[in-house]
Amino acid sequence: MSRLYRIGDAARILGVSVQTLRRWDKEGKLKPVRIGKERRYRDAQIEFLRRAVAGSFSQVYEVRDIASGLKGNRR
Repeated sequence: MSRLYRIGDAARILGVSVQTLRRWDKEGKLKPVRIGKERRYRDAQIEFLRRAVAGSFSQVYEVRDIASGLKGNRR
C-alpha cells in the first residue's frame, strides 16, 4: 500500500508552497487523494515530482505532462 502525505509534508518534500499544490489541484495538474476535506499525496506522486523538480529527467516537462504520467499510479 502506498504511503499518503499531508499537503504540508508534500510541499516541504517538493520545495514548493502549499498554495502551489492547491493551485495544481484546482487546475487539474495534480490530483490528491481526498480524505474528508484533506488532500493527501501518494508517495509515487511525490517521488515522481521530486525527481522532475530536481531535474533528474533529461527533458523539461510541463506540470500537466508530469501529472498525466501519474494517472497510472492511481488505484
